[in-house]
Amino acid sequence: MLNNSITLRGTALAAVAGAVCAAAPAAAQRGGGGGYNSMQSTPPTSSQTMSNMSKSSRVTQPLSQVKDPATTLASANVEDSSGDTVGQVKSVSTTPDGKATAINVSLATPNGTARVVSIGANSLMYDSDSKRLKSTLTQSQINSLPATQSP
Repeated sequence: MLNNSITLRGTALAAVAGAVCAAAPAAAQRGGGGGYNSMQSTPPTSSQTMSNMSKSSRVTQPLSQVKDPATTLASANVEDSSGDTVGQVKSVSTTPDGKATAINVSLATPNGTARVVSIGANSLMYDSDSKRLKSTLTQSQINSLPATQSP
């Protein structure tokens, strides 16, 4: 009798586990029960996945690799290390073979006046998707650079 009771309990437990396993995919498709589908009602399409990939893998390159930097970077905005816009390219200094060495940036100061500072090419990366220069310098470091010329 004890063996029959244990066998029945084991069978009942197996039946409950089977029912839960069978219901889990349906619950997941409805977005219930947590996990991936609780955040999103349908899986991403291949075009959504490709779009997200292109956003997360922006193409940044050192200024030494930018083709024709004087033209390419001529009107680019410049961001500090936090991603805040600090100014706009005024001019590009290049080597005789056309590689950028420094960028003269027109900064807008808090009091409304503008001044130009020179940022070395090694402190900047070019984002070809957004056409922006991204600096490794903070806003404070950029603001403390000496003025190179009037705007």
